[in-house]
Amino acid sequence: VIKLCEGHALRIIDVESELLTPTGCAVLVALGEQVESGVYGTVEKTGYGCGDKVFEKSPNTLRVLLLETSPADAGAVDSVMCLESDMDHLSGELMADAAGRLMQAKALDVSWSPVFMKKGRPGYRLSVICEPAKMQELADLIMVHTRTLGIRMQRMERVIARREVANAKFLDAEIREKRCSYKGAFFSKPEYESLARLSEKTGRPIVELMEEYYKNPDGG
Repeated sequence: VIKLCEGHALRIIDVESELLTPTGCAVLVALGEQVESGVYGTVEKTGYGCGDKVFEKSPNTLRVLLLETSPADAGAVDSVMCLESDMDHLSGELMADAAGRLMQAKALDVSWSPVFMKKGRPGYRLSVICEPAKMQELADLIMVHTRTLGIRMQRMERVIARREVANAKFLDAEIREKRCSYKGAFFSKPEYESLARLSEKTGRPIVELMEEYYKNPDGG
């Protein structure tokens, strides 16, 4: 069971008996996604079950809820991990290399911020946002590729807009854009790579194309 639970948060309670079978664990890991906090929505269905064993300190019951989390444009709240480390020994080339490797490993976001460190040394703070299941993999990557001596880790909740990437027409060309919605507000953003290709094709600066896009985000 412990092997199946790798990458998931666990809480051990004071019951000297098997509470989670390998089959039950496999079903949860294969069909579900762990969310420890920030869950909200409308209860659509409920289910209850009782086991045969009798425990002195805890009831032997299981409750399952099916939630309709939110309307399509209401955004969402999820839980992420933030990994941080302050460093004063890396060159710009190595910082860029580490950031690229972290993004390739499916980090949600990577950034470097200037900080003042001990003895007045200028340094940089690496901040990595990731899904909880990716925390250990990315922490290992940071340790190996930056030679930092330690990483701070904390769980955070974030509010995010609904989003999808779709094709769109812009200046008689097809580009990719990110369409977002949050509580009745709608907006879109062009993908940088699409504007870069269009800039190379037309000879127009990317910043000029971006300005024109926001003047007429529905195409032109």
